[in-house]
Amino acid sequence: FFNDTATTEIYTLSLHDALPISRCAPTSGDQRPTDGHSPGSIDTQAADNSPMPKPGHPATRGFSLIELMLVVVIAGILAAVAYPSYTSHVQRGRRADAMAVLTAIVQAQERYRANNSTYAATASALGVDVSKLTQIYSLTLAGVGNPPSLTSGYVATAAVLESGVQRNDSTCATIGVQLQGGVLQYVATNSSNADTRAACWGR
Repeated sequence: FFNDTATTEIYTLSLHDALPISRCAPTSGDQRPTDGHSPGSIDTQAADNSPMPKPGHPATRGFSLIELMLVVVIAGILAAVAYPSYTSHVQRGRRADAMAVLTAIVQAQERYRANNSTYAATASALGVDVSKLTQIYSLTLAGVGNPPSLTSGYVATAAVLESGVQRNDSTCATIGVQLQGGVLQYVATNSSNADTRAACWGR
């Protein structure tokens, strides 16, 4: 029923699809291809090794205008709450520096009075370093009594400079120490000249 030129289709299953492979029955005059494949055949190995397409990357999503506005509002609220607390903390730190200098003056004055008939009129005479206060407070030393005298006591005062970074410290505009009649007192006033020693010195 089949002659030499009859063609038989053989179906072979590959990894992806069923590929029809046509093979011709060999005849005495046919020449086989030198590459080992029969005419009309399909290279299934090349088809199997073809690269698969890669899925595309999802598009990057940005911020909407509403989201940005919410971030700005939240940042403003946090700043409004945190900034006053921060400035108050900084003011207390500078105030503590002034109190430390005043305390050093009290100690230095006692040593000075032990060797002199009066108390010292300047911090330099006491050898006290006041460099931390030069840009923040104005430091003064004065006598007590009427007329003021350094024989029986003194007043050391640190007043905030109006052009300094501590000028907004209205609660403790001036802080100081006063020695009179052998009694040492810690003094302080606000920007209205009211007594604020309890708030400033805490004693």
